Amino acid sequence: MPPLNAARAPTRLAYLNSQYPSLSHTFIEREVRALGAAAVEVHTFSVRASRPDDTLDEMHKRAVSRTCCLLSSPLRLSLTAAEALARHPIGCLRALLRSQRLSPPGIRSRLLHAAYAVEAARLAVEMARRRLRHVHVHMANNGAMVALLACIVDPSITYSLTIHGSAEFFDVHRLNLRAKAGHAVFVRCISDFGRAQVMAWTSPGTWGRFHVVHCGVDTRLFAPAPRNPSPTLRLLTVGRFHPIKGYPLLLRACRQLSDEGIDWSLDMVGDGPTRPALEALAAELGVRGRVTFSGPVGQDSIQGHFDRADVMVVSSFMEGVPVV
Repeated sequence: MPPLNAARAPTRLAYLNSQYPSLSHTFIEREVRALGAAAVEVHTFSVRASRPDDTLDEMHKRAVSRTCCLLSSPLRLSLTAAEALARHPIGCLRALLRSQRLSPPGIRSRLLHAAYAVEAARLAVEMARRRLRHVHVHMANNGAMVALLACIVDPSITYSLTIHGSAEFFDVHRLNLRAKAGHAVFVRCISDFGRAQVMAWTSPGTWGRFHVVHCGVDTRLFAPAPRNPSPTLRLLTVGRFHPIKGYPLLLRACRQLSDEGIDWSLDMVGDGPTRPALEALAAELGVRGRVTFSGPVGQDSIQGHFDRADVMVVSSFMEGVPVV
């Protein structure tokens, strides 16, 4: 038995995401930093490299420098896959076969899932080099598939999963939600609704591993601002310009404010494929002069947008996210 005053070995984890860091997934970067502050040693992995817009601030730039990108180099991917094959020949074969069983029909999907098996082999090797035995994944996307297959390549590895919803519930069969959630040692769901959806698609024998852990807000950073002496109601929304965000409804609601004689302005922080359509709709509604399209903003600058706003608006069609 070790002495009572013996130093406890720090908890060591791998974190894997399909793309890390990402500007729209800043909450993951904050989670990693919070774990580090709690004396948890976190090694971050990304399936693919971040884009320039994802590294606008110093925090994300530092995160890139500390992250192992599985697809950073075809040569390195090939070498580590060969190393995994030498270490775990049966595991690699099982992972490849499992990838094909989980693949939807079609040659493109089968090739993609074969590639996931190769990426999983590299993840297994990189985790072994760092003496890591557990990997956590956010979202049940291709990152979760890579983690699942890595645990088949090297059965000493385990993985866990955070499911946010609602995108994971749009096509549960194609995403293999049942397999990804069912093979995780635990699944964190950010709401009761999310856990219920995961339970609906999985075996009752796995339900005890599903837990609700709500998203939180750091009130030291996001505290209410002093009341606005200006008569203008300053609105703010932050997010990807994507159909799921419901921004056309937000613009139409703002037009109703004008119809009711309310003076307002809207700051839209973010970017994405629907931006041209949103700018055109704002012009069509006659409110273009009241709407500022601020583009993507790094975390070094985002606080200023919150400080200038009276109301933060979330118009997303996705299920409301409870906070604690």
